[in-house]
Formats: sequence, structure tokens, C-alpha cells
Amino acid sequence: MAETVSRRIVLHFPNEILDKPIVFILVKEFELVFNILKAFVVPDEEGLMVMELSGTSENLQKGLDYLKSRNVRIEPLKQSIVRLDDRCYQCGLCTGVCPSGALSLKRPSMEVEFDSDKCVLCGACVEICPARAMKIAF
Repeated sequence: MAETVSRRIVLHFPNEILDKPIVFILVKEFELVFNILKAFVVPDEEGLMVMELSGTSENLQKGLDYLKSRNVRIEPLKQSIVRLDDRCYQCGLCTGVCPSGALSLKRPSMEVEFDSDKCVLCGACVEICPARAMKIAF
């Protein structure tokens, strides 16, 4: 059985294919699993999608080749959210705005925990943190 690999990427869709089922084809034809982290579509301009793709190495490469053949520009995801532990004073505000559960309160200590694997890069924690303990890293 082939090993499953994952890659976080940024896709830039040209205007002429914004209405095409590109992601559906990645699933159906190449048996890839996707997790959309962010997406923006500007009609008559461009679409942008930040996603994580998972599958076998071979299928992942075939899927990426398919995207390139459709003139989708692919970039590796270069940013992430990091927590500066020395700045955090455990107020917990970030846990209330985190949509993915990447930030949570550990019981019974009530310490804030950060699971970067669950993070969808929405940036809500960066905006709300009064201690500026959450940061976007490039």
C-alpha cells in the first residue's frame, strides 16, 4: 500500500476556468483528498485557493501536473501561524475565535494549547491577541 503524503499549496486560478470543477477532478480522477484553508474569487479576474492536498506521491504529482495543464499557478504555502510562548499570558481570547480548534484550553490548568496542524491560517488569533503572541511567519 502506497504511503499518503500531504502538501499545503496556494493555487492561482485564471479567470477563464473559475467556473470549472477543477477541485472535483482532483478528487475523482486522481483520488486526492483536499482541505480548503482559504479561498477568494474575484469575478472576471482571478481565484486564489490555499489548500492541503493529500494522496499517494504518484497521484499527487499527477494532480499537480493536471492543474498546471489548466494554467493554474501553484506555489508552496510559505506562511504559517506561530505562537510566541514567552509573550502569551494565557488569557484564552484566541480560543474563542479559532474556527478550526487549533487553539484550545487545556483542562484543568486552563493553559492555551496551539496545534499548528489544525491551523487553517485564517489569522483571527493574530488580530485578537492582546499580547501579540500569535504571529504570521513567512
